[in-house]
Amino acid sequence: MSEEYCLTGFRLLNSSISHINSVAPEKAMNLPDYFQSNDVEHEQTALHKSLKSELPRYLSVLESAECSFEERYLAASVINALGDPRIQPLDPSMVDIPASTFRLGITAEKARAVAQEFADIGVLEEWILKETPETDVALSAFRIGRYPVTNLEYKRYMDENKYAECPPYWRYKVFPAHLANHPVHSISIDSINAYINWLNQTTGRAFRLPTEPEWEFAAKGPCGLEYPWGNQYQKDCANTLETGLINTTPVGLFPKGRSPFGCLDMAGNVEEYTSSFYFAYQGDALIQDDLYVENGPYQVARGGSYMRFRDLARTTRRHGRYDSELYVMGFRLAEDIRRN
Repeated sequence: MSEEYCLTGFRLLNSSISHINSVAPEKAMNLPDYFQSNDVEHEQTALHKSLKSELPRYLSVLESAECSFEERYLAASVINALGDPRIQPLDPSMVDIPASTFRLGITAEKARAVAQEFADIGVLEEWILKETPETDVALSAFRIGRYPVTNLEYKRYMDENKYAECPPYWRYKVFPAHLANHPVHSISIDSINAYINWLNQTTGRAFRLPTEPEWEFAAKGPCGLEYPWGNQYQKDCANTLETGLINTTPVGLFPKGRSPFGCLDMAGNVEEYTSSFYFAYQGDALIQDDLYVENGPYQVARGGSYMRFRDLARTTRRHGRYDSELYVMGFRLAEDIRRN
């Protein structure tokens, strides 16, 4: 029988089912096995127009370090419902990072002190020693995303690639509109690379993942901060496990956590892949931690997530994906600065 559309725009299939309990939920609901966008054209009511006119005020609340978390979250939710103007899928907001020589990593003495500081939450010294020794690294100027890539941006890719990998929390391969301005996560590296390749082909630009040194410098700045905002952990600066939220949050929800260059969410929310594989600084003996023993050479992630404690939010902390739900992996874009 022919396909039909319901009110929301979801595609429904008219097909016979022998027994509803004998098939997967998607089949029982007559849903297809590819991505479905739930775009709906809403009538521009007076209330909707009134709320739209208030977008600048909601944005100012969201970006204000003086407003409470509750005020900022409400503002972010309203902005999401109206269409978040900060998120432009084909023209992501980027921050210029100047060419610099900076200190990558920390000293062994500092590493031992950090491990002791976080021993009560199960941090092992070998995990922190991966950040040693301090190493001078020269970087060319580059750009990095102001925010991690969001669900809305990934949806733009899925609209044109319906059989590509859907994030697992997009239930039944339907876009979760209420999470549009939250970071996308839990997709494979192959799918991340496919998204970036599609974005480059669509825009004519040359986006990529940041290298590990690029990510660290963008997070800690020329002063070498312990966290993107300073040298002490502060609860209202990042969506780590200490907040008790235990879920992703809209990007930019923690303006106090802004990095020295103006990047948001470089601590907490979702871990962020870099393009670099785990290596030893300055050719030192490679510390084969549990991630390395289990997975072999792995792609380094930075920044921590809502499911991990504050130790992973440190700007020098090196991490990677392990096959566990505790590992909530997202990404942000980087781009070379072209010189004329």
